[in-house]
Amino acid sequence: MEQSSKIKLYSLQYLRAVAAACVVLAHASTTLADMQHTPFLFHAGVYGVDLFFVISGFVMFYTTAGKPTTPGNFLLRRIIRIEPIYLILTTFAFALAVLAPKLSNLFSPSPLNYVRSILFIPYFNPIYRDIRPEVQQGWTLNYEMFFYLLFACCLWLKREYRVWVCIGLLVVLAAIGFSITPGNVYAKTYTSPIIIEFAFGILIGYTLVCRELALPKLATGFALAGAAALFCAWRFGFSERALFAGLPAAAVVTLAILLERRGRMGHWPLFLLVGDASYSLYLVHTFVLSALKRVFMRFYNVNPQRTELVFLACGLVAATIVAILFYRIVELPITTRLQVLTGSRRPKIESRKSGVGSQEPETTQSAPTV
Repeated sequence: MEQSSKIKLYSLQYLRAVAAACVVLAHASTTLADMQHTPFLFHAGVYGVDLFFVISGFVMFYTTAGKPTTPGNFLLRRIIRIEPIYLILTTFAFALAVLAPKLSNLFSPSPLNYVRSILFIPYFNPIYRDIRPEVQQGWTLNYEMFFYLLFACCLWLKREYRVWVCIGLLVVLAAIGFSITPGNVYAKTYTSPIIIEFAFGILIGYTLVCRELALPKLATGFALAGAAALFCAWRFGFSERALFAGLPAAAVVTLAILLERRGRMGHWPLFLLVGDASYSLYLVHTFVLSALKRVFMRFYNVNPQRTELVFLACGLVAATIVAILFYRIVELPITTRLQVLTGSRRPKIESRKSGVGSQEPETTQSAPTV
């Protein structure tokens, strides 16, 4: 296995920015109105999560393919990347539920639920009537951490085998979830077919590193399979998200990387900045939207059909600004400090002209209530 020549991976940051923005719009479209008033175009933004999962699978393989790493070091880097600001925001949500419950009815004052949330332990949340942690969009992080653990175990294997073993395990688990409907919360989570989207990302990474000339064929295959899955979803009511959303997401990621490799990807500093802050945007946007809703309810005669577009625009802009500030003031300093203290290092990627600084193209899941 030979490392492919270095790529800037700007395309992944662009896609992360787009995916996070789509999730924000999806949530903003239902903050004022119920689902009956929500245009499908905005509700479809929830599928930005599928982009995040595919990107995550790609990045985990790509960043470990060219150098040796231990499972312990890999997991440490993942925890440093994911846990700190998730802990901060989950603690804030829990404090609101305990100290100021009238400000929001979306959070639970249960200490047990708080502990399970910060430890990424799935549980049924009666507030959402689904498997959701204290900060609702953190449901994707439960999948992410499970995938990281699975991938870390595969790091014990030789590089030639780890990719196929990891993909095989994900496919088997997804097949179990597709074939039966587990009643247990853990079984339902860890056999959800959506985890196969990580396998799509790993396959893209393997193709780039080892079989780069096959990228166009892979992109075409994902696109055709995704189109077929979308047609089945429309025509026959087929509802398996991992296929009708995951396959098109994999096609988009493959195509974006392919375009970048061929020098057809521009340099857009704002998108890079939003891409860097996409994890913060993913986690903080529901807090921003909730606060913005209170402003709208106080100063406007809220009619979903008349004010929705205004709220969507204001919500996206406000959430993005707050997320960038949160990223620069909180997330980046904390993450950098922890990396220095633990001695962990990130792969070097060419510095960006935007001045944002070099950063590993990590994946951070943004997830909506879907």
